[in-house]
Formats: sequence, structure tokens, C-alpha cells
Amino acid sequence: MGWFGVGGSPLMSGIDTQVGMMTGGGAVVDGMSSGTIRPTADGTNDNTAVAVKNVGGVLTAEFDRVLNTGDGNDNVWLATGINSVVVAVGTGGTPTTTGSYGGHAARARFNLDFSVASSSMANGDFAFAYLDGTTPRVLDTYRGAGSGVVSIDSTNDYTGVTVENSGGLLQAKFTRNLVTGDGQDRDIVAGNNLVAWAFNSDTNPSNPPANGDYHTARGAMNIDFTTSTPCVPSPPPPPTSPPPPPTSGGGAGAIDLSSAFTFSDGPFTMRFKVDTVNNQVSFALSKSGSAGYVAICFTESAGVMGPGDSYVAFASSAASGGYVVSDRQNPSGKSAPPADAKQDVLGVSGSETGGVMTVEFVRALDTGDNGDVVINDADINIVWAISDSATPGGGAGSATSGVSKHSTTSTAAIKINFFTGKVSKDDLREKLIKAHAWMMIISWVVLIPVGIVVARFLKDKLGVWWFRVHRFTQWMAVLATFAAFGMAIWFTNEDFKGENKSHKLIGLAVVLVAFLEPVLGELSNLMWSPDRSGTPWFPDKIHWWVGRGLTLLAMINCFLGMKAKEWGAAPYVIVSLLVAGFAVACVVLQFTIGDVHHDAGNDKEMDDL
Repeated sequence: MGWFGVGGSPLMSGIDTQVGMMTGGGAVVDGMSSGTIRPTADGTNDNTAVAVKNVGGVLTAEFDRVLNTGDGNDNVWLATGINSVVVAVGTGGTPTTTGSYGGHAARARFNLDFSVASSSMANGDFAFAYLDGTTPRVLDTYRGAGSGVVSIDSTNDYTGVTVENSGGLLQAKFTRNLVTGDGQDRDIVAGNNLVAWAFNSDTNPSNPPANGDYHTARGAMNIDFTTSTPCVPSPPPPPTSPPPPPTSGGGAGAIDLSSAFTFSDGPFTMRFKVDTVNNQVSFALSKSGSAGYVAICFTESAGVMGPGDSYVAFASSAASGGYVVSDRQNPSGKSAPPADAKQDVLGVSGSETGGVMTVEFVRALDTGDNGDVVINDADINIVWAISDSATPGGGAGSATSGVSKHSTTSTAAIKINFFTGKVSKDDLREKLIKAHAWMMIISWVVLIPVGIVVARFLKDKLGVWWFRVHRFTQWMAVLATFAAFGMAIWFTNEDFKGENKSHKLIGLAVVLVAFLEPVLGELSNLMWSPDRSGTPWFPDKIHWWVGRGLTLLAMINCFLGMKAKEWGAAPYVIVSLLVAGFAVACVVLQFTIGDVHHDAGNDKEMDDL
């Protein structure tokens, strides 16, 4: 939740501060800043009518105070005219006491005229600035009446754009004409211009901005752009001793996500930054809601859960900071990953803002631990996973607590270079897996059963066409099976080891025997004679019984394949209904028609083929 502070000076020291937080049900602390350290509480709190609330993750503090309190520790505010104001925001959890809040995560300076009553953002011309990874963005946008999302201007009138993050302070510079001649822009005039400002200290906006890109703070002021006021920088911090050199394991590294890269995939968001000075990398993993967990795994094979080096992040009331990141080893199968004997997570912090849980942690680029991936300047396979229900340890877990199965995971094969921020996603593998599955289902749950029913029960009904239909459906099914098997060879990276081993072995057996079946069928046709006294075992009956057993095995394997890919209920219902329909049809036709073998008429027709 954090805190929000405002002070009356262009500097961060020697000012009268008001800091709002949810501590004790809501408080606004009247303080005095004497330097670059936390302000101390004023001897007299001159704030009245205090109301602090958290709505949708946005902290709002309301209070009254007179312009001139007569308190020597307070600034005198001007009712009309320019007041120099500095604001700061601290993220993280709610401070335990009103005097224990930490340093700011973001700050800004501006001039404020209390006589300006309107802070509406309607009918405005906006510059939307942020860092997209390392790419500076200043979007030329506008908004009509109301409070909807801003729209991208048809003409970008900004030039000389630079955006940088300096010491946690986001700064954007750009140039535009006072009068652009663009109907979507507002003219900048000599004298006061009413300016509304807003910022979000948590997440980058979309491009173009979307409804979810909501500010965490905003305000308004009058600015005369034709005059200039010198900016007084903050005093430099006192000199500190140089940091100790990192140990072989990366040391007790601090989390550093300033100017971090961002990667999002569905409900999963990850920020990351490599620190080559201390040979470590910081991560922030985010998901909706605090229940369950969010995890990332560095894997040996693209798009496959294991084997790999994984990190599982979750909330825990038993942890000193309220969050745990567990270092684990993903096995090659689908069993729960066991915790590493050596936990290589160097630091953890977390928070929940606006219903989104974010857990940050840092680890060495090379932990020296057997099984841990070495993060270097190259593409690394990753898989992410999210559970939205079962929190490890029931919400009071540790790094060794059991982990339940995830509810959502990545589907594409993802590679990331954590040094450069380059991300590549290959959806072809997932598309081929789906094509493989449906080709097998159509072959063995539709085409093969149709051919069996026609050959066993419908010879008299179809005449010469029974064999043509039977031959066509069976050959199409076998050819589709071969094609689907070729896809499986392409997207299977672990041969016949690891996860889904039963499905792979059964599939191989089906393909090998499927090659034999049409050969037996063609031999039955070539060796058939109208003079034979009965149906021989070779090749006819072998063809029947091998085909029946093969069909049953292939149907079972279709269900194993759907289970392996964690398909939803709909495919299970469709395939189950098709299998049940085939079984019912066989029972009904057996009792109403019975199996039909070649009679003289059908024998003649087959001989004519």
C-alpha cells in the first residue's frame, strides 16, 4: 500500500511535509524534513478533518489545515499565487507505525495555485511519457469530454524526445510548437495555461493507452511557459563507503529494478534487470490476486516444464517480509518440483496493489549450484506458471512447502535474453501440437470407426460401395496418422523420456501397427476367392482383430494426449460422445443386422473390384 507525501518547497529538505498512510486506520502526519532523511513528526499536528482511504489500490488522503498555522515548523501557503510543491510516493506495505515509513519510490516537483479550482482532465491535450524497456516514448494524445481513455493524436507534434530514469525519477523532455495547427492540440499561450498532471508509479501504459492505464495520482496547476524559473536540484547525498565486493554466490544483493525490462504474456508479467557490476539479476513476477503462486522456470527445452531451474513466489504470513521465493528443481516429468537443498535467492520483497500481487527477488547470474541455470548474454528458454487458489503452506509457507499443480501456464515456446531484453515467442510448436491432436482424433475416433461399421454391418446395404468406403476411410486415417506422427517428431524434444511417456510409447506402437493394417487389408482383397469355404485367419481375421485392438488403443491414447496438454472439458465431451456413439452403433447394429460376411452377391462385387 505504501504512503503519499506532499511538502511546500522546491527542495526535499527544510520543508513542511504532510504524509498520508493507512496506518492505524488512516493518518496524515504533520512533519518537518531537515535533510535527505525521513521527516520527523511536528510537535503540533495542525491537520484536521483527516480521512484516508484505499479504493481500487489508489491511496487517497484528505485533510484541512489553515494557510498560516502560526507554527514555526510549518510553511505559510498562499491562497492566490504560486506555491512551490514537492510530492513523493512510497510503495510496499502499509507502515507499521506513522514514523516507520521508508524512502520514496518516485517524486516530482511543480508549482501549485490554490485559486485554480478545476483539475478536470476532460477536453485535454496530453503528453504520455514512459520508458518501453529502453525505448523512450512520449505519446501525443487527446481526450474529449468525460473521463474515458485518451486517444492517439493523428499527428505526432513532438520532436527531440528523450525519456530517462535517473535515481528512480522518470524525466521526459520534448519540444512542440506553441501553436501546432493541429485541431486535436490545444494552443499554448502567453500567461497562465491550465495544466493537469498525472502519473502511475507502478506499471507502464499500453500503446495505444487502454482503459486499464489509470493514474495513481493527479493534480492541476497554472503554468506560464513564456517565463522560466531556475530548477534547484536536490542536495547530493552524503558520501558513503564503497560497497563490498560480491562474494562468489553474488552476496546479499539488493533488488534493483530501475529501468528494468518488462515481459507480459496473458495473466503473467515479469520485470527483470541484470546487474553486471554485482553479477546478479533482479526479477519482479506479477499475477492477479494474492492467493496461489506465480513461478518461472529456466528450462532445457523450449516450451517444456522440465528439467529446469524454477522459482516459485507466494505470499506467506510466516515470512518476515510477507513473501517467499522458493528455489526449486523441475523434474522432467509432471511431478511437483522439490525445493533446492541450497536456496540461492538473495533478497525478497513483495506487495499487492490494485488486486495485483508482485514479488521481487534477486539471484546471482551464476549461483555455482548444480542444476541452477547460468544467466548469460544469450537466449534462455523460460516457462511461467500460475496457481490462483492453493497458496503453499496454506498462506504460512516456507521455501520447502509443498506446491500444488498450476492452473495456468505459458503455451508458446519463449526465449529471453535477460541482458538485452530481447524476447522471442514461437507459437508454431503449440499450433502443431493441436493439429497433431485433432488429426489423431479425426482418424481414430471418426474415420476408422466409420470404416469398421461399414465393413461389418453394411455390405448388403451398400453393395459394391462398402469396400470403396471402407478402403477410403482407412487409408485416409492411416495417412493422417503418419502426418500427425511426423509433427510429433518435430515438436518432441525429449525422445521417449520424461513427461507423457505412456502417450508417446502407445503412439509409436499405433503408428507402427497402422502401417501393417492397410497391407493386410489389401492382401485380403487380392487373396479373396469366391470358391473359398470360409473366412481364413490370414490375412482376413488377423486384419479384423488387429484393427479392433489398434482402434481401442488409439482411442485410449487420444484421451492420454488431451490429459497431457491439460485441455478443458469441451474436447473431452466431444471425443467421449463420438466414442460412445461408435459403441452404441455397434451394439444396436449387431442385434438388428448382425455381422455380414461375403455372400455370393457381395463376393461377385468384390471380385469385380
